[in-house]
Amino acid sequence: MTLRLVGIDLATRRTGIVWTHFHNGEPRIGGRTVDVESYPHDKRIDETVEWIRAAWRMKPHLVVIEGPFVGAGP
Repeated sequence: MTLRLVGIDLATRRTGIVWTHFHNGEPRIGGRTVDVESYPHDKRIDETVEWIRAAWRMKPHLVVIEGPFVGAGP
């Protein structure tokens, strides 16, 4: 069995989504970055949700979401 994986990096400036298969199950590594400079706020959220939905449709075995950035500190 081939594992289907999705990785998500949610961020305020650039959100990244990567996958190992297309939504139809075809093996194909791909990714998408939704950039703050490219989309207005509401469109950026819509675009991010749409790419996450597309990745979810491939029925991944594992989804990895990067933890929040806590900053460099004082």
